[in-house]
Amino acid sequence: MIEMYDVGRVLVKPWLAGYEFIANHGQDYISDPESFERIVGFHRDRSRKLKQQDFDMLNDAWVQAIRDGKLPVDPSIVYSDVAPRFNAVKARGDKVFLHTSGSKELIDFMLNEACSYDEVLVGSETGDKNNPETFAGIWDYTEGGVLAFYDDKPSVLSAAVEGFRMAGGSPKLYLIDRQSVVGQEQVEKLRADGVVKITSLDDI
Repeated sequence: MIEMYDVGRVLVKPWLAGYEFIANHGQDYISDPESFERIVGFHRDRSRKLKQQDFDMLNDAWVQAIRDGKLPVDPSIVYSDVAPRFNAVKARGDKVFLHTSGSKELIDFMLNEACSYDEVLVGSETGDKNNPETFAGIWDYTEGGVLAFYDDKPSVLSAAVEGFRMAGGSPKLYLIDRQSVVGQEQVEKLRADGVVKITSLDDI
């Protein structure tokens, strides 16, 4: 079976240095001015939705800046409960999948070797995480093997609820709200759909 995790704010802390770099130097890496403005706006207000194509441009910019040596990645960006959780999942014989709007290369830069995972599903291949069809497709791709899914965004979890059901699946779904920023009304709405709120991977 598979436990599947979003990356940003679930496994790694908010990467303020990365967004600040883009705000200050992003025009050197992102050629589309409209995409650049949407990305900067997303950094200022995370409640906005960012298109997958914008995420692709953002991640390409980050990877290139890291390669250029202009954007270092601090290993402490990974939450301390991640490696123990992954180890526990794998010790019982299950797999760890990551589901991200980013790129496999960026994930490799961010997650240190202590965080062992089996596969990365990227949005450019699976589809927009706010679309139920994306999760229906993941359920089919894994042949119904998803045991649990963790994300920090209510909109994504709502899509997951609908999408997995469309495909005939009912994995455990977790809202991981590490800083308790999700409103109670949203939490209650998700709870009614069977989504469990946690503030740490140690809560499981």
